[in-house]
Amino acid sequence: MVAVVEVIPSVTSLIDKAVERMDRLSDEINHVTTHSEKQARPAREMFDMAERLETDIDAA
Repeated sequence: MVAVVEVIPSVTSLIDKAVERMDRLSDEINHVTTHSEKQARPAREMFDMAERLETDIDAA
């Protein structure tokens, strides 16, 4: 048995709007993630440098 489903234009419109919102949210999440990574990079570099210094001190 094959079911024939009639799509109501208002439902299609709601689905389209939901997809657009999800795309915008995805773009915003990517932007925030990239920005956070850029800000975290200097702190990560300082932490790595501190670890290298600690290793050098321990080796001396």
